Amino acid sequence: MVKKTWTAMEGGLVFDITLNREPGDNMPSSASVRCQCDASASQLITVTAQRPSQAFEFKFRSGCYVSGYLQQKTPVHIDGITQTAIFADIHYGMKGQGDDHHFEGLMVAIPMRGPIPVPPPGPVPPPTPIKPIPVEPINPVEPIPIISSHPEELFPYVYVRRWPKISAIELLPARRPVPFLKL
Repeated sequence: MVKKTWTAMEGGLVFDITLNREPGDNMPSSASVRCQCDASASQLITVTAQRPSQAFEFKFRSGCYVSGYLQQKTPVHIDGITQTAIFADIHYGMKGQGDDHHFEGLMVAIPMRGPIPVPPPGPVPPPTPIKPIPVEPINPVEPIPIISSHPEELFPYVYVRRWPKISAIELLPARRPVPFLKL
């Protein structure tokens, strides 16, 4: 048995699911449903293999509600790995806010064999900004600019040099005699 959590409404509605990796041993999976505002009141759903659970409808004192059904499916192939999964078709929301949400799909999945994958580590802290190193100019006529930019920019620095100016006389077409071909 493996424990997984699925949340909705920004963590307001929580499904704590105890999932059986081998449904052939007749041990049902279960889900404890609770509203984060009312954590003391939780409801238990038994999820059996290959059949949808009985339809459920829970209303919590905080105004949170959820209704629908859960179904355990085996085998489910995800990225070439055979898994046991819990699928849901549920409606949920907060009473009085008129925001009925519908979720239909995969809630949790675990591999039937092998080790349980470890969840990825938390977010990596942002790197410390790099301070620019002052550079002495090579040519006193044209100083090298100091490059300073935000470390996450896609193109942190582009140096553009102007083309030499062309006078208006140089732009006029040249008046040269056209050579004739002699046959």
